[in-house]
Amino acid sequence: MVTIERITALLIALLLGVFLLGFLPPFVASFGYLVLVLVTIVVVRSVPVEPGAWLGLRIVRRGLVVVISLITLDLLTFGASFNPTEFPLIFVLALADFALGRATRRIASAAIIDLDERQESVRNQAHRIAYAVLAVSVGLVLLVADVATPDSHRWLVDAIHGGPALSFLQLLFFLPAMVIAWIEPDRISDDDAPRLRQSSRARLAYAMVAVCIILPIVFSITLIASPIRTSAFTVADPIDGRGVNGVGIKSCGNNHGLYFGARKDVGWGGVSSVPLTAVACWNGSRAYPLWGMFTSDCHPGTTEWAFASTLTCRQATGSDGTLTFTYRTRLRAVLLPFISRDVVMTVTLTKDGKVVQFP
Repeated sequence: MVTIERITALLIALLLGVFLLGFLPPFVASFGYLVLVLVTIVVVRSVPVEPGAWLGLRIVRRGLVVVISLITLDLLTFGASFNPTEFPLIFVLALADFALGRATRRIASAAIIDLDERQESVRNQAHRIAYAVLAVSVGLVLLVADVATPDSHRWLVDAIHGGPALSFLQLLFFLPAMVIAWIEPDRISDDDAPRLRQSSRARLAYAMVAVCIILPIVFSITLIASPIRTSAFTVADPIDGRGVNGVGIKSCGNNHGLYFGARKDVGWGGVSSVPLTAVACWNGSRAYPLWGMFTSDCHPGTTEWAFASTLTCRQATGSDGTLTFTYRTRLRAVLLPFISRDVVMTVTLTKDGKVVQFP
């Protein structure tokens, strides 16, 4: 039987499938983690829940709603590009949403056949309140941002790519549950609401949730705990592909040259790579860079569970004709931004073409 719930579930599955395709290799760990999260959501939703002693209290549920609301408001200030301090908030928001589902027994998204008359009435009331609030708040934000100042208009243009989009999705999917958590009274008794159910499926669900929480922390710690894996090679007198009739010419012309290729990988599970590709030339009196050693050439490679920022990208030829190039990148863990590691690439080439240091 075709129902609106099944059509909605199919559309969401298609959207998630398209989204996940963008995380195929080289982001293998991220793709695998997203699949784990989706499977965990399915397993968790298959387990009936009760709020338990703490989440059964109205004051605790309202405190949870306040925390979620503050994080959602803070997301509005995020730009199109995230910085390392913002992802811990998103992680906390995900945990809070999980607790919200348990606190409200997922009434807001439950099928009608799974609800009694009182729960159905509460859910309908919550949806009416939630989407009225959503329509008014989103409309006011859009109106004010569009007409207030040029800066607010630019914020509106970037909103779809950054934190404001996450705020909208948070309210769209979780605002009814937040309303239910706010208006529901205290539980009369928690005798029928054990903290953890004893079925094998329930234990599996809680174990999967624990793994989803622990894995990002492990990936962050391996950023500093794992050894740096280095691969490097050089090619003498590289060909740049130009020339007549398809015959290439030497990149350095009449001088000698070396192509430098290197990569340093950091982390286990979520691997971050720092690449180096450059060509340097020498003529017996001095060594000099041709390309790949200038400020515009220093770009971090692929990163998983980490942010990369260039600290140093500097090349200089000394009085003795020796070329020295230093490229330093800082990798900072996404979830634990106080964890960071510097990766350094160094090229030292004498005027006679001797490689003193690389990478």
